[in-house]
Amino acid sequence: MTDSIFAVSDAVLHDLRTRLQNTRWPSVVEGQGWSRGTDLDYLRELLRYWHTDFDWRAQEAAFSRFTHERVSAFGLSFHQIHERAANPDALPVVLLHGWPDSFLRYTKALPLLGNFHRVVPSLPGYGFSERPTSPGWSSLRVADAIAELMTTNGYDRFVVSGGDVGASVAEQLARRHAHRVIALHLTDVPYTHLFSLDPAELTEPEQAYLAAGQAWQISEGAYALLQSSKPATAAVGLADRQPGWPRGSLRSFVPGATVTGSWIEASAGMRFSPGSRSIGSRTPLAPRSCPMSSTIPAKTAK
Repeated sequence: MTDSIFAVSDAVLHDLRTRLQNTRWPSVVEGQGWSRGTDLDYLRELLRYWHTDFDWRAQEAAFSRFTHERVSAFGLSFHQIHERAANPDALPVVLLHGWPDSFLRYTKALPLLGNFHRVVPSLPGYGFSERPTSPGWSSLRVADAIAELMTTNGYDRFVVSGGDVGASVAEQLARRHAHRVIALHLTDVPYTHLFSLDPAELTEPEQAYLAAGQAWQISEGAYALLQSSKPATAAVGLADRQPGWPRGSLRSFVPGATVTGSWIEASAGMRFSPGSRSIGSRTPLAPRSCPMSSTIPAKTAK
Protein backbone atom coordinates (compact mmCIF):
# COMPACT_ATOMS: atom_id res chain seq x y z
CA MET A 1 0.00 0.00 0.00
CA THR A 2 1.38 3.40 -0.90
CA ASP A 3 1.36 5.93 1.93
CA SER A 4 -0.21 8.59 -0.28
CA ILE A 5 -3.53 6.73 -0.55
CA PHE A 6 -4.56 6.79 3.10
CA ALA A 7 -1.99 8.75 5.11
CA VAL A 8 -3.74 11.59 6.97
CA SER A 9 -1.88 14.25 8.95
CA ASP A 10 -2.39 14.71 12.68
CA ALA A 11 -3.51 18.27 11.96
CA VAL A 12 -6.46 17.04 9.88
CA LEU A 13 -7.56 14.62 12.60
CA HIS A 14 -7.22 17.35 15.24
CA ASP A 15 -9.38 19.65 13.12
CA LEU A 16 -12.03 16.91 12.88
CA ARG A 17 -12.11 16.37 16.64
CA THR A 18 -12.35 20.11 17.25
CA ARG A 19 -15.29 20.45 14.87
CA LEU A 20 -17.06 17.52 16.52
CA GLN A 21 -16.54 19.00 19.96
CA ASN A 22 -18.02 22.34 18.81
CA THR A 23 -21.14 20.90 17.16
CA ARG A 24 -24.15 23.21 17.31
CA TRP A 25 -27.35 21.23 17.71
CA PRO A 26 -30.70 22.27 16.20
CA SER A 27 -33.95 22.66 18.10
CA VAL A 28 -36.36 19.78 17.50
CA VAL A 29 -39.69 18.53 18.75
CA GLU A 30 -38.90 16.09 21.56
CA GLY A 31 -40.02 12.47 21.53
CA GLN A 32 -40.31 12.09 17.75
CA GLY A 33 -37.54 9.54 17.32
CA TRP A 34 -36.83 8.97 13.64
CA SER A 35 -40.28 9.99 12.37
CA ARG A 36 -39.18 13.51 11.36
CA GLY A 37 -35.66 12.57 10.31
CA THR A 38 -32.60 12.13 12.49
CA ASP A 39 -33.05 11.04 16.10
CA LEU A 40 -30.79 13.60 17.77
CA ASP A 41 -30.33 11.54 20.94
CA TYR A 42 -28.94 8.73 18.80
CA LEU A 43 -26.81 11.12 16.78
CA ARG A 44 -25.34 12.76 19.89
CA GLU A 45 -24.16 9.37 21.13
CA LEU A 46 -22.76 8.53 17.71
CA LEU A 47 -20.82 11.78 17.57
CA ARG A 48 -19.55 11.19 21.08
CA TYR A 49 -18.13 7.87 19.89
CA TRP A 50 -16.67 9.46 16.77
CA HIS A 51 -15.01 12.22 18.80
CA THR A 52 -13.79 10.12 21.73
CA ASP A 53 -13.42 6.46 20.80
CA PHE A 54 -12.99 6.11 17.05
CA ASP A 55 -9.37 5.46 16.00
CA TRP A 56 -8.55 6.42 12.42
CA ARG A 57 -4.95 5.21 12.80
CA ALA A 58 -6.25 1.74 13.61
CA GLN A 59 -8.30 1.87 10.41
CA GLU A 60 -5.22 2.80 8.38
CA ALA A 61 -3.46 -0.24 9.82
CA ALA A 62 -6.45 -2.47 8.99
CA PHE A 63 -6.45 -1.25 5.39
CA SER A 64 -2.93 -2.63 4.98
CA ARG A 65 -4.30 -6.19 5.00
CA PHE A 66 -5.10 -5.72 1.33
CA THR A 67 -3.16 -4.80 -1.79
CA HIS A 68 -3.96 -1.20 -2.70
CA GLU A 69 -3.07 0.24 -6.08
CA ARG A 70 -3.63 3.30 -8.23
CA VAL A 71 -4.72 2.73 -11.82
CA SER A 72 -5.48 5.31 -14.51
CA ALA A 73 -8.76 5.01 -16.42
CA PHE A 74 -10.72 7.58 -18.43
CA GLY A 75 -8.28 10.29 -17.41
CA LEU A 76 -8.68 9.73 -13.65
CA SER A 77 -6.51 8.02 -11.06
CA PHE A 78 -8.51 5.22 -9.45
CA HIS A 79 -7.78 3.65 -6.09
CA GLN A 80 -8.46 -0.07 -6.06
CA ILE A 81 -7.96 -3.15 -3.94
CA HIS A 82 -6.49 -5.81 -6.22
CA GLU A 83 -6.08 -9.29 -4.78
CA ARG A 84 -4.91 -11.97 -7.20
CA ALA A 85 -5.78 -15.63 -6.68
CA ALA A 86 -3.06 -18.25 -6.45
CA ASN A 87 -4.33 -19.74 -9.73
CA PRO A 88 -3.35 -17.36 -12.57
CA ASP A 89 -6.32 -18.65 -14.60
CA ALA A 90 -8.86 -17.82 -11.88
CA LEU A 91 -12.03 -15.95 -12.76
CA PRO A 92 -11.81 -12.17 -12.19
CA VAL A 93 -14.60 -10.43 -10.27
CA VAL A 94 -15.04 -6.68 -9.87
CA LEU A 95 -17.05 -5.50 -6.84
CA LEU A 96 -18.69 -2.07 -6.98
CA HIS A 97 -19.71 -0.27 -3.79
CA GLY A 98 -22.53 2.21 -3.31
CA TRP A 99 -23.44 5.26 -1.28
CA PRO A 100 -22.84 6.15 1.47
CA ASP A 101 -20.28 3.40 1.87
CA SER A 102 -16.94 2.72 0.17
CA PHE A 103 -14.62 -0.14 -0.78
CA LEU A 104 -14.98 -1.17 2.88
CA ARG A 105 -18.32 -2.76 1.93
CA TYR A 106 -16.38 -5.78 0.69
CA THR A 107 -13.53 -6.21 3.18
CA LYS A 108 -15.28 -9.10 4.96
CA ALA A 109 -16.19 -10.79 1.68
CA LEU A 110 -12.75 -10.60 0.06
CA PRO A 111 -11.14 -13.41 2.10
CA LEU A 112 -14.10 -15.64 1.21
CA LEU A 113 -13.48 -15.14 -2.52
CA GLY A 114 -9.92 -16.41 -2.56
CA ASN A 115 -10.50 -18.53 -5.67
CA PHE A 116 -11.16 -15.34 -7.70
CA HIS A 117 -9.00 -12.46 -8.84
CA ARG A 118 -10.69 -9.66 -6.85
CA VAL A 119 -10.88 -5.98 -7.84
CA VAL A 120 -12.63 -3.41 -5.64
CA PRO A 121 -12.31 0.10 -7.10
CA SER A 122 -13.23 3.27 -5.25
CA LEU A 123 -15.80 4.94 -7.50
CA PRO A 124 -14.71 8.40 -8.69
CA GLY A 125 -15.77 11.09 -6.24
CA TYR A 126 -16.24 8.67 -3.35
CA GLY A 127 -12.90 9.26 -1.66
CA PHE A 128 -9.42 7.90 -2.42
CA SER A 129 -9.95 7.88 -6.20
CA GLU A 130 -9.37 11.14 -8.04
CA ARG A 131 -12.37 13.44 -8.08
CA PRO A 132 -13.88 14.42 -11.46
CA THR A 133 -13.45 18.08 -12.36
CA SER A 134 -15.96 18.13 -15.22
CA PRO A 135 -19.66 17.21 -15.44
CA GLY A 136 -21.00 14.06 -17.03
CA TRP A 137 -19.75 11.38 -14.66
CA SER A 138 -22.99 9.42 -14.67
CA SER A 139 -23.27 5.69 -14.06
CA LEU A 140 -22.75 5.20 -17.80
CA ARG A 141 -19.37 6.92 -17.88
CA VAL A 142 -18.26 5.26 -14.66
CA ALA A 143 -19.18 1.88 -16.20
CA ASP A 144 -16.97 2.64 -19.21
CA ALA A 145 -14.16 3.70 -16.87
CA ILE A 146 -14.43 0.45 -14.91
CA ALA A 147 -14.23 -1.51 -18.17
CA GLU A 148 -11.02 0.35 -19.03
CA LEU A 149 -9.69 -0.23 -15.51
CA MET A 150 -10.24 -3.97 -15.87
CA THR A 151 -8.37 -3.91 -19.19
CA THR A 152 -5.46 -2.18 -17.46
CA ASN A 153 -5.56 -4.88 -14.79
CA GLY A 154 -5.13 -7.49 -17.52
CA TYR A 155 -8.66 -8.95 -17.46
CA ASP A 156 -10.56 -9.29 -20.74
CA ARG A 157 -13.68 -10.95 -19.29
CA PHE A 158 -14.98 -10.87 -15.74
CA VAL A 159 -17.92 -11.15 -13.35
CA VAL A 160 -19.36 -7.91 -11.94
CA SER A 161 -21.28 -7.41 -8.71
CA GLY A 162 -22.64 -4.15 -7.31
CA GLY A 163 -24.95 -2.64 -4.74
CA ASP A 164 -26.76 0.70 -4.43
CA VAL A 165 -25.06 3.17 -6.81
CA GLY A 166 -22.68 0.33 -7.64
CA ALA A 167 -25.66 -1.69 -8.86
CA SER A 168 -26.46 1.01 -11.41
CA VAL A 169 -22.84 1.05 -12.58
CA ALA A 170 -22.74 -2.76 -12.70
CA GLU A 171 -25.93 -2.90 -14.76
CA GLN A 172 -24.58 -0.37 -17.26
CA LEU A 173 -21.29 -2.24 -17.43
CA ALA A 174 -23.15 -5.43 -18.35
CA ARG A 175 -25.21 -3.60 -20.97
CA ARG A 176 -22.48 -1.48 -22.56
CA HIS A 177 -19.75 -4.13 -22.41
CA ALA A 178 -21.82 -7.29 -22.69
CA HIS A 179 -19.09 -9.15 -24.61
CA ARG A 180 -16.81 -8.84 -21.58
CA VAL A 181 -19.18 -9.44 -18.65
CA ILE A 182 -19.56 -13.15 -17.88
CA ALA A 183 -22.26 -12.68 -15.25
CA LEU A 184 -23.96 -9.86 -13.34
CA HIS A 185 -24.93 -9.91 -9.66
CA LEU A 186 -26.85 -7.11 -7.92
CA THR A 187 -27.59 -6.72 -4.23
CA ASP A 188 -30.55 -4.48 -5.06
CA VAL A 189 -32.48 -3.29 -8.09
CA PRO A 190 -31.24 0.18 -9.19
CA TYR A 191 -33.82 2.63 -7.92
CA THR A 192 -33.91 4.54 -11.22
CA HIS A 193 -36.11 1.68 -12.49
CA LEU A 194 -38.82 2.96 -10.15
CA PHE A 195 -39.26 5.84 -12.59
CA SER A 196 -38.62 4.16 -15.92
CA LEU A 197 -40.69 0.95 -15.91
CA ASP A 198 -44.16 0.67 -17.39
CA PRO A 199 -46.36 -1.16 -14.83
CA ALA A 200 -48.51 -2.52 -17.66
CA GLU A 201 -45.54 -4.60 -18.81
CA LEU A 202 -44.97 -6.20 -15.39
CA THR A 203 -46.40 -9.22 -13.62
CA GLU A 204 -48.52 -8.70 -10.50
CA PRO A 205 -45.65 -9.47 -8.08
CA GLU A 206 -43.42 -7.10 -10.04
CA GLN A 207 -46.10 -4.41 -9.92
CA ALA A 208 -46.35 -4.85 -6.15
CA TYR A 209 -42.58 -4.53 -5.79
CA LEU A 210 -42.59 -1.42 -7.96
CA ALA A 211 -45.43 0.15 -5.95
CA ALA A 212 -43.62 -0.55 -2.69
CA GLY A 213 -40.46 1.03 -4.06
CA GLN A 214 -42.31 4.13 -5.22
CA ALA A 215 -44.01 4.46 -1.82
CA TRP A 216 -40.61 4.22 -0.13
CA GLN A 217 -39.28 6.91 -2.47
CA ILE A 218 -42.02 9.31 -1.34
CA SER A 219 -41.54 8.69 2.39
CA GLU A 220 -37.79 8.02 2.62
CA GLY A 221 -36.14 8.92 -0.68
CA ALA A 222 -35.91 12.71 -0.61
CA TYR A 223 -32.17 12.48 0.00
CA ALA A 224 -31.69 10.62 -3.28
CA LEU A 225 -33.59 13.23 -5.29
CA LEU A 226 -31.55 16.03 -3.72
CA GLN A 227 -28.24 14.28 -4.25
CA SER A 228 -29.12 13.29 -7.80
CA SER A 229 -30.29 16.73 -8.89
CA LYS A 230 -28.54 19.27 -6.61
CA PRO A 231 -25.49 17.56 -5.09
CA ALA A 232 -23.70 20.85 -4.46
CA THR A 233 -26.50 21.93 -2.11
CA ALA A 234 -25.90 19.00 0.21
CA ALA A 235 -22.13 19.25 -0.21
CA VAL A 236 -21.91 22.75 1.26
CA GLY A 237 -23.34 21.60 4.57
CA LEU A 238 -21.62 18.23 4.72
CA ALA A 239 -18.15 19.47 3.81
CA ASP A 240 -18.02 21.85 6.78
CA ARG A 241 -20.41 20.37 9.34
CA GLN A 242 -19.59 16.86 10.49
CA PRO A 243 -22.90 15.77 12.14
CA GLY A 244 -24.56 15.30 8.74
CA TRP A 245 -22.04 12.69 7.62
CA PRO A 246 -22.76 9.98 10.19
CA ARG A 247 -26.52 10.43 9.71
CA GLY A 248 -26.05 9.81 6.00
CA SER A 249 -23.73 6.87 6.59
CA LEU A 250 -25.66 4.96 9.25
CA ARG A 251 -26.68 2.35 6.70
CA SER A 252 -23.15 1.88 5.37
CA PHE A 253 -21.29 -1.31 6.16
CA VAL A 254 -18.38 0.26 8.06
CA PRO A 255 -19.84 3.63 9.12
CA GLY A 256 -16.97 4.90 11.28
CA ALA A 257 -14.24 4.43 8.70
CA THR A 258 -16.52 5.39 5.81
CA VAL A 259 -17.69 8.67 7.28
CA THR A 260 -14.23 9.70 8.45
CA GLY A 261 -12.65 8.93 5.10
CA SER A 262 -15.42 10.78 3.27
CA TRP A 263 -14.99 13.90 5.41
CA ILE A 264 -11.19 13.79 5.11
CA GLU A 265 -11.49 13.57 1.34
CA ALA A 266 -14.11 16.37 1.23
CA SER A 267 -16.00 14.25 -1.29
CA ALA A 268 -19.59 15.21 -0.48
CA GLY A 269 -20.31 17.07 -3.70
CA MET A 270 -18.59 14.54 -5.93
CA ARG A 271 -19.75 11.22 -4.54
CA PHE A 272 -23.32 11.71 -5.71
CA SER A 273 -22.37 12.02 -9.37
CA PRO A 274 -22.67 8.35 -10.43
CA GLY A 275 -26.30 8.46 -9.29
CA SER A 276 -27.12 11.62 -11.19
CA ARG A 277 -28.55 10.08 -14.32
CA SER A 278 -31.81 11.93 -14.92
CA ILE A 279 -34.64 10.67 -12.73
CA GLY A 280 -37.52 9.38 -14.78
CA SER A 281 -35.43 8.95 -17.90
CA ARG A 282 -36.78 6.44 -20.37
CA THR A 283 -33.59 6.34 -22.43
CA PRO A 284 -33.53 2.99 -24.28
CA LEU A 285 -31.10 0.54 -22.72
CA ALA A 286 -28.89 -1.82 -24.68
CA PRO A 287 -29.85 -5.48 -24.25
CA ARG A 288 -28.08 -7.42 -21.53
CA SER A 289 -26.85 -10.80 -22.77
CA CYS A 290 -25.14 -12.27 -19.68
CA PRO A 291 -26.63 -14.31 -16.81
CA MET A 292 -27.96 -12.08 -14.05
CA SER A 293 -28.99 -12.61 -10.41
CA SER A 294 -30.13 -10.27 -7.67
CA THR A 295 -29.91 -10.90 -3.93
CA ILE A 296 -32.45 -8.83 -2.01
CA PRO A 297 -32.49 -9.55 1.75
CA ALA A 298 -35.86 -10.01 3.41
CA LYS A 299 -36.96 -6.99 5.44
CA THR A 300 -35.89 -7.37 9.06
CA ALA A 301 -38.59 -6.76 11.64
CA LYS A 302 -37.85 -3.89 14.01
